[in-house]
Amino acid sequence: SHPALLLLDDLQWADTASNEIIGDILKFNDENGNHGRFVVVGIYRDNEVSASHPLAVKVSELDHEPNINITKIALGGMIGDDVNEMISESLRLPLRLTSSLSKVVHKKTDGNPLFVVEFLHSLVKEKLLYFSLTSKRWSWEADVIDLKCLKDDVAKLLTRKLLNLPPKMLEGLKCASCFGSQIFTSTLLCLSDVKSIDSKSIDVMGALEVGVECGLIERSVAMFQFSHDLIQQAAYELIPVVEQPWYHKMLGGVLVAQSRLDDTILFVAADQVNRAGIQTITDSKERILFAGLNLKAASKSMEQSEYDSALTYLNSGLLFLTCIPDHWGREYELSLNLFHKSAQVQYIHGNIDESMKVCPSSRPKFDNRTFAITV
Repeated sequence: SHPALLLLDDLQWADTASNEIIGDILKFNDENGNHGRFVVVGIYRDNEVSASHPLAVKVSELDHEPNINITKIALGGMIGDDVNEMISESLRLPLRLTSSLSKVVHKKTDGNPLFVVEFLHSLVKEKLLYFSLTSKRWSWEADVIDLKCLKDDVAKLLTRKLLNLPPKMLEGLKCASCFGSQIFTSTLLCLSDVKSIDSKSIDVMGALEVGVECGLIERSVAMFQFSHDLIQQAAYELIPVVEQPWYHKMLGGVLVAQSRLDDTILFVAADQVNRAGIQTITDSKERILFAGLNLKAASKSMEQSEYDSALTYLNSGLLFLTCIPDHWGREYELSLNLFHKSAQVQYIHGNIDESMKVCPSSRPKFDNRTFAITV
Protein backbone atom coordinates (compact mmCIF):
# COMPACT_ATOMS: atom_id res chain seq x y z
CA SER A 1 0.00 0.00 0.00
CA HIS A 2 3.00 2.31 0.46
CA PRO A 3 4.66 3.74 -2.66
CA ALA A 4 8.26 2.93 -3.51
CA LEU A 5 10.51 5.99 -3.39
CA LEU A 6 13.58 6.49 -5.59
CA LEU A 7 15.79 9.51 -4.76
CA LEU A 8 18.25 10.65 -7.46
CA ASP A 9 20.70 13.49 -6.85
CA ASP A 10 22.80 15.56 -9.29
CA LEU A 11 20.60 14.83 -12.29
CA GLN A 12 22.24 17.70 -14.16
CA TRP A 13 25.01 15.18 -14.88
CA ALA A 14 22.75 12.30 -15.95
CA ASP A 15 23.30 11.09 -19.50
CA THR A 16 20.56 10.43 -22.05
CA ALA A 17 20.51 6.67 -21.36
CA SER A 18 19.91 7.23 -17.63
CA ASN A 19 17.09 9.68 -18.34
CA GLU A 20 15.52 7.17 -20.72
CA ILE A 21 15.63 4.42 -18.07
CA ILE A 22 13.89 6.66 -15.51
CA GLY A 23 11.21 7.55 -18.05
CA ASP A 24 10.70 3.91 -19.04
CA ILE A 25 10.30 2.85 -15.40
CA LEU A 26 7.64 5.51 -14.81
CA LYS A 27 5.80 4.60 -17.99
CA PHE A 28 5.99 0.88 -17.18
CA ASN A 29 4.48 1.41 -13.73
CA ASP A 30 1.69 3.51 -15.20
CA GLU A 31 0.89 1.01 -17.96
CA ASN A 32 0.73 -1.84 -15.43
CA GLY A 33 -1.79 -0.18 -13.14
CA ASN A 34 0.74 0.93 -10.52
CA HIS A 35 -0.18 4.61 -10.71
CA GLY A 36 0.76 6.38 -7.49
CA ARG A 37 2.83 3.45 -6.17
CA PHE A 38 6.19 4.65 -7.45
CA VAL A 39 7.62 8.08 -6.67
CA VAL A 40 10.82 9.52 -8.12
CA VAL A 41 12.40 12.52 -6.43
CA GLY A 42 15.00 14.09 -8.70
CA ILE A 43 17.41 16.80 -7.57
CA TYR A 44 19.42 18.99 -9.91
CA ARG A 45 21.04 22.42 -10.16
CA ASP A 46 18.70 24.46 -12.34
CA ASN A 47 21.44 26.87 -13.38
CA GLU A 48 23.10 23.96 -15.22
CA VAL A 49 19.98 22.66 -16.99
CA SER A 50 18.85 24.61 -20.07
CA ALA A 51 15.68 23.95 -22.08
CA SER A 52 17.68 21.75 -24.49
CA HIS A 53 19.35 19.70 -21.71
CA PRO A 54 18.48 15.94 -21.91
CA LEU A 55 16.90 16.11 -18.44
CA ALA A 56 14.66 19.05 -19.35
CA VAL A 57 13.64 17.35 -22.59
CA LYS A 58 12.72 14.11 -20.76
CA VAL A 59 10.79 15.93 -18.01
CA SER A 60 8.83 17.86 -20.65
CA GLU A 61 8.03 14.59 -22.44
CA LEU A 62 6.84 12.88 -19.25
CA ASP A 63 4.78 15.94 -18.32
CA HIS A 64 2.55 15.16 -21.29
CA GLU A 65 1.88 11.59 -20.14
CA PRO A 66 -1.72 11.47 -18.84
CA ASN A 67 -1.06 9.48 -15.63
CA ILE A 68 2.39 10.75 -14.68
CA ASN A 69 2.17 13.72 -12.35
CA ILE A 70 5.21 15.95 -12.15
CA THR A 71 5.58 18.52 -9.37
CA LYS A 72 8.42 21.01 -9.61
CA ILE A 73 9.75 22.47 -6.37
CA ALA A 74 12.28 25.32 -6.54
CA LEU A 75 14.49 25.29 -3.45
CA GLY A 76 15.67 28.74 -2.46
CA GLY A 77 17.81 29.73 0.48
CA MET A 78 16.69 29.63 4.09
CA ILE A 79 14.58 32.53 5.32
CA GLY A 80 15.96 34.85 7.96
CA ASP A 81 14.22 33.09 10.85
CA ASP A 82 15.71 29.74 9.83
CA VAL A 83 19.21 31.23 9.66
CA ASN A 84 18.67 32.75 13.10
CA GLU A 85 17.56 29.40 14.51
CA MET A 86 20.58 27.67 12.94
CA ILE A 87 23.00 30.21 14.42
CA SER A 88 21.20 30.20 17.77
CA GLU A 89 21.60 26.42 18.06
CA SER A 90 25.24 26.55 16.92
CA LEU A 91 26.27 29.24 19.39
CA ARG A 92 23.91 28.01 22.16
CA LEU A 93 22.38 31.43 22.60
CA PRO A 94 18.75 32.62 22.66
CA LEU A 95 17.22 33.70 19.37
CA ARG A 96 16.89 37.30 20.51
CA LEU A 97 20.65 37.55 21.10
CA THR A 98 21.69 36.07 17.73
CA SER A 99 19.20 38.14 15.74
CA SER A 100 21.70 40.92 14.85
CA LEU A 101 24.30 38.42 13.64
CA SER A 102 21.83 36.29 11.68
CA LYS A 103 20.50 39.33 9.78
CA VAL A 104 23.98 40.15 8.52
CA VAL A 105 24.77 36.49 7.73
CA HIS A 106 21.49 36.09 5.82
CA LYS A 107 22.19 39.24 3.80
CA LYS A 108 25.68 38.04 2.89
CA THR A 109 24.77 34.44 1.99
CA ASP A 110 21.17 34.63 0.72
CA GLY A 111 20.39 31.83 3.18
CA ASN A 112 22.39 29.11 1.36
CA PRO A 113 23.18 26.56 4.14
CA LEU A 114 26.70 25.81 2.86
CA PHE A 115 27.49 29.50 2.54
CA VAL A 116 26.16 30.18 6.04
CA VAL A 117 28.44 27.54 7.56
CA GLU A 118 31.50 28.65 5.58
CA PHE A 119 30.84 32.31 6.37
CA LEU A 120 30.65 31.57 10.10
CA HIS A 121 33.91 29.58 9.89
CA SER A 122 35.59 32.53 8.18
CA LEU A 123 34.31 34.90 10.89
CA VAL A 124 35.79 32.69 13.61
CA LYS A 125 39.10 32.43 11.78
CA GLU A 126 39.31 36.21 11.38
CA LYS A 127 38.27 36.69 15.02
CA LEU A 128 35.15 38.60 14.07
CA LEU A 129 33.15 35.92 15.88
CA TYR A 130 34.86 34.82 19.08
CA PHE A 131 34.19 33.27 22.47
CA SER A 132 34.47 35.88 25.20
CA LEU A 133 35.95 34.62 28.45
CA THR A 134 34.58 37.73 30.17
CA SER A 135 30.94 37.24 29.23
CA LYS A 136 31.36 33.45 28.85
CA ARG A 137 29.52 33.41 25.51
CA TRP A 138 30.08 34.02 21.80
CA SER A 139 30.45 37.67 20.86
CA TRP A 140 30.65 39.70 17.65
CA GLU A 141 30.36 43.17 16.19
CA ALA A 142 27.56 43.07 13.61
CA ASP A 143 28.54 46.41 12.07
CA VAL A 144 32.12 45.23 11.45
CA ILE A 145 30.91 41.93 9.97
CA ASP A 146 28.52 43.84 7.71
CA LEU A 147 31.53 45.54 6.10
CA LYS A 148 33.06 42.17 5.22
CA CYS A 149 32.85 41.81 1.43
CA LEU A 150 31.55 38.32 0.74
CA LYS A 151 28.32 38.91 -1.13
CA ASP A 152 29.93 38.57 -4.55
CA ASP A 153 31.03 34.96 -4.45
CA VAL A 154 31.35 32.45 -1.65
CA ALA A 155 33.58 30.40 -3.96
CA LYS A 156 36.31 32.91 -3.10
CA LEU A 157 35.91 31.95 0.54
CA LEU A 158 36.23 28.27 -0.33
CA THR A 159 39.28 29.05 -2.44
CA ARG A 160 40.95 30.81 0.48
CA LYS A 161 40.14 27.85 2.70
CA LEU A 162 41.79 25.48 0.23
CA LEU A 163 44.84 27.71 -0.16
CA ASN A 164 45.44 27.47 3.58
CA LEU A 165 45.89 23.70 3.31
CA PRO A 166 49.38 22.11 3.22
CA PRO A 167 50.72 22.18 -0.39
CA LYS A 168 50.88 18.38 -0.73
CA MET A 169 47.29 17.96 0.40
CA LEU A 170 46.10 20.76 -1.88
CA GLU A 171 47.86 19.17 -4.87
CA GLY A 172 46.12 15.87 -4.12
CA LEU A 173 42.70 17.56 -3.93
CA LYS A 174 43.37 19.36 -7.23
CA CYS A 175 44.07 15.98 -8.87
CA ALA A 176 40.94 14.46 -7.31
CA SER A 177 38.84 17.39 -8.57
CA CYS A 178 39.75 16.44 -12.16
CA PHE A 179 37.48 13.39 -11.78
CA GLY A 180 34.42 15.43 -10.77
CA SER A 181 32.59 15.53 -7.45
CA GLN A 182 33.32 11.88 -6.61
CA ILE A 183 36.02 9.31 -7.23
CA PHE A 184 35.82 5.55 -6.71
CA THR A 185 38.27 3.87 -4.38
CA SER A 186 39.13 1.39 -7.17
CA THR A 187 40.28 4.35 -9.28
CA LEU A 188 42.35 5.76 -6.42
CA LEU A 189 44.16 2.46 -5.98
CA CYS A 190 45.45 2.85 -9.56
CA LEU A 191 46.84 6.34 -8.90
CA SER A 192 50.06 5.25 -7.28
CA ASP A 193 52.40 7.01 -9.71
CA VAL A 194 50.86 10.48 -9.92
CA LYS A 195 53.27 13.37 -10.45
CA SER A 196 52.76 17.13 -10.31
CA ILE A 197 53.71 19.36 -13.23
CA ASP A 198 57.10 19.86 -11.57
CA SER A 199 57.57 16.06 -11.23
CA LYS A 200 56.83 15.81 -7.49
CA SER A 201 54.95 12.72 -6.23
CA ILE A 202 51.31 13.28 -5.24
CA ASP A 203 49.44 11.11 -2.73
CA VAL A 204 45.84 11.56 -3.88
CA MET A 205 44.42 8.96 -1.48
CA GLY A 206 46.29 10.49 1.47
CA ALA A 207 45.04 13.98 0.58
CA LEU A 208 41.44 12.77 0.45
CA GLU A 209 41.76 11.02 3.82
CA VAL A 210 42.99 14.26 5.39
CA GLY A 211 40.18 16.06 3.56
CA VAL A 212 37.69 13.81 5.36
CA GLU A 213 39.11 14.97 8.70
CA CYS A 214 38.80 18.62 7.59
CA GLY A 215 35.18 18.20 6.51
CA LEU A 216 35.97 18.89 2.84
CA ILE A 217 35.51 15.27 1.76
CA GLU A 218 32.97 12.57 2.64
CA ARG A 219 33.86 8.88 2.48
CA SER A 220 31.74 5.80 1.87
CA VAL A 221 32.75 2.20 1.35
CA ALA A 222 33.29 2.51 -2.39
CA MET A 223 34.17 6.16 -2.97
CA PHE A 224 35.30 9.56 -1.78
CA GLN A 225 33.11 12.56 -2.49
CA PHE A 226 33.57 16.31 -2.14
CA SER A 227 31.23 17.60 0.57
CA HIS A 228 29.75 20.06 -1.93
CA ASP A 229 30.02 20.64 -5.66
CA LEU A 230 31.38 24.13 -5.03
CA ILE A 231 34.33 22.71 -3.08
CA GLN A 232 35.22 20.47 -6.03
CA GLN A 233 34.78 23.42 -8.39
CA ALA A 234 37.00 25.64 -6.23
CA ALA A 235 39.72 22.96 -6.11
CA TYR A 236 39.59 22.47 -9.89
CA GLU A 237 39.74 26.19 -10.58
CA LEU A 238 42.96 26.42 -8.56
CA ILE A 239 44.58 24.61 -11.49
CA PRO A 240 45.52 27.27 -14.08
CA VAL A 241 43.38 26.87 -17.22
CA VAL A 242 46.45 26.25 -19.38
CA GLU A 243 47.52 23.39 -17.07
CA GLN A 244 44.15 21.63 -16.78
CA PRO A 245 44.59 19.58 -20.01
CA TRP A 246 48.04 18.47 -18.74
CA TYR A 247 46.49 17.17 -15.50
CA HIS A 248 43.83 15.21 -17.40
CA LYS A 249 46.43 13.73 -19.74
CA MET A 250 48.70 12.78 -16.82
CA LEU A 251 45.89 11.13 -14.85
CA GLY A 252 44.55 9.33 -17.91
CA GLY A 253 48.04 8.11 -18.77
CA VAL A 254 48.57 6.72 -15.26
CA LEU A 255 45.29 4.79 -15.50
CA VAL A 256 46.02 3.48 -19.00
CA ALA A 257 49.39 2.19 -17.80
CA GLN A 258 47.63 -0.32 -15.51
CA SER A 259 48.22 -3.90 -16.56
CA ARG A 260 44.51 -4.64 -16.48
CA LEU A 261 41.68 -2.17 -16.97
CA ASP A 262 38.30 -3.12 -15.52
CA ASP A 263 35.19 -1.44 -16.95
CA THR A 264 35.13 1.39 -14.41
CA ILE A 265 38.79 2.30 -14.92
CA LEU A 266 38.42 1.97 -18.70
CA PHE A 267 35.71 4.63 -18.88
CA VAL A 268 37.42 6.92 -16.36
CA ALA A 269 40.72 6.72 -18.26
CA ALA A 270 39.02 7.45 -21.60
CA ASP A 271 37.16 10.42 -20.13
CA GLN A 272 40.39 11.87 -18.76
CA VAL A 273 42.38 11.65 -22.01
CA ASN A 274 39.42 13.03 -23.97
CA ARG A 275 39.23 16.02 -21.63
CA ALA A 276 42.93 16.58 -22.26
CA GLY A 277 42.13 17.14 -25.92
CA ILE A 278 43.91 16.46 -29.17
CA GLN A 279 45.96 19.69 -28.91
CA THR A 280 47.63 18.46 -25.71
CA ILE A 281 48.45 14.99 -27.06
CA THR A 282 50.80 15.46 -29.97
CA ASP A 283 52.85 12.25 -29.89
CA SER A 284 51.72 9.76 -32.57
CA LYS A 285 52.22 6.74 -30.30
CA GLU A 286 50.04 8.31 -27.60
CA ARG A 287 47.36 9.23 -30.16
CA ILE A 288 47.27 5.62 -31.35
CA LEU A 289 47.11 4.41 -27.74
CA PHE A 290 44.24 6.75 -26.86
CA ALA A 291 42.38 6.00 -30.10
CA GLY A 292 42.48 2.33 -29.10
CA LEU A 293 41.35 3.22 -25.58
CA ASN A 294 38.30 5.02 -26.97
CA LEU A 295 37.55 2.06 -29.22
CA LYS A 296 37.52 -0.25 -26.16
CA ALA A 297 35.27 2.17 -24.24
CA ALA A 298 32.92 2.45 -27.24
CA SER A 299 32.76 -1.34 -27.67
CA LYS A 300 31.93 -1.79 -23.99
CA SER A 301 29.25 0.92 -24.23
CA MET A 302 27.72 -0.83 -27.23
CA GLU A 303 27.59 -4.10 -25.28
CA GLN A 304 25.58 -2.21 -22.63
CA SER A 305 23.35 -0.58 -25.29
CA GLU A 306 24.65 2.88 -24.30
CA TYR A 307 24.88 4.15 -27.85
CA ASP A 308 25.12 7.86 -26.98
CA SER A 309 28.23 7.18 -24.92
CA ALA A 310 29.57 4.86 -27.62
CA LEU A 311 29.25 7.58 -30.25
CA THR A 312 31.07 10.06 -28.02
CA TYR A 313 33.98 7.65 -27.53
CA LEU A 314 34.08 6.77 -31.23
CA ASN A 315 34.19 10.43 -32.25
CA SER A 316 37.03 11.02 -29.80
CA GLY A 317 38.86 7.94 -31.07
CA LEU A 318 38.55 9.12 -34.66
CA LEU A 319 39.90 12.54 -33.68
CA PHE A 320 43.03 10.95 -32.27
CA LEU A 321 43.34 8.54 -35.18
CA THR A 322 42.81 10.88 -38.13
CA CYS A 323 45.55 13.24 -36.88
CA ILE A 324 48.07 10.48 -37.66
CA PRO A 325 49.43 10.53 -41.22
CA ASP A 326 48.74 7.30 -43.14
CA HIS A 327 46.86 5.77 -40.20
CA TRP A 328 45.35 3.18 -42.55
CA GLY A 329 48.80 1.92 -43.43
CA ARG A 330 50.21 2.12 -39.90
CA GLU A 331 47.17 0.98 -37.90
CA TYR A 332 44.86 -0.85 -40.28
CA GLU A 333 42.86 -2.91 -37.75
CA LEU A 334 42.37 0.04 -35.42
CA SER A 335 41.28 2.30 -38.30
CA LEU A 336 38.93 -0.32 -39.68
CA ASN A 337 37.25 -1.01 -36.34
CA LEU A 338 36.81 2.67 -35.44
CA PHE A 339 35.24 3.53 -38.81
CA HIS A 340 33.16 0.36 -38.85
CA LYS A 341 31.70 0.86 -35.35
CA SER A 342 31.16 4.56 -36.01
CA ALA A 343 29.07 3.71 -39.06
CA GLN A 344 27.15 1.12 -37.03
CA VAL A 345 26.32 3.49 -34.17
CA GLN A 346 25.37 6.33 -36.51
CA TYR A 347 23.00 3.89 -38.25
CA ILE A 348 21.52 2.76 -34.91
CA HIS A 349 20.95 6.42 -34.01
CA GLY A 350 19.03 6.84 -37.24
CA ASN A 351 21.72 9.11 -38.69
CA ILE A 352 21.74 7.38 -42.06
CA ASP A 353 23.46 10.26 -43.85
CA GLU A 354 26.23 10.39 -41.23
CA SER A 355 26.61 6.64 -41.43
CA MET A 356 27.04 6.79 -45.19
CA LYS A 357 29.59 9.59 -44.85
CA VAL A 358 31.76 7.32 -42.72
CA CYS A 359 31.58 4.42 -45.17
CA PRO A 360 32.82 6.20 -48.33
CA SER A 361 35.74 7.73 -46.42
CA SER A 362 36.92 4.29 -45.40
CA ARG A 363 35.79 2.09 -48.30
CA PRO A 364 38.88 2.55 -50.53
CA LYS A 365 41.05 1.40 -47.64
CA PHE A 366 39.46 -2.02 -47.15
CA ASP A 367 41.79 -4.94 -47.88
CA ASN A 368 38.99 -7.42 -47.20
CA ARG A 369 36.37 -7.40 -49.97
CA THR A 370 33.88 -9.46 -47.98
CA PHE A 371 34.09 -7.03 -45.07
CA ALA A 372 33.63 -4.06 -47.41
CA ILE A 373 30.45 -5.60 -48.83
CA THR A 374 29.15 -6.20 -45.26
CA VAL A 375 29.67 -2.56 -44.29
